[in-house]
Amino acid sequence: MQDAPNVRLIRYDAVDSDPAVLAGAAAFLGIDCSAARLQEAFEARSRSLDKIRANPDVNDKWGLGETEPPGSLYAAWMTRRGGSSWQETLDDAARDNLKERGYGAYLVALGYADSEDW
Repeated sequence: MQDAPNVRLIRYDAVDSDPAVLAGAAAFLGIDCSAARLQEAFEARSRSLDKIRANPDVNDKWGLGETEPPGSLYAAWMTRRGGSSWQETLDDAARDNLKERGYGAYLVALGYADSEDW
């Protein structure tokens, strides 16, 4: 589907960090969005994240604080991750499941993997 005229693949990382990528997505969807409006949206997002980080209850629930809540799924994921790549956060069963479902092509198309045999 990635070559279809009504499909556009965009990495979350790019949308999250580059207003130009978000502008391209808006244009693709036919949304007229000025650079000033996009900048305003990015600033509003930052303010929202600051509010979340300022609330200890939310920090603990979502792992946005300095430490992860002991026994949480987030803590387990971060322990397993150990600062490594996303690929290393998956165990063999999760990796096999994604491969069986054909996600390899998407990971390659989005630039997260070099080949479908990751």
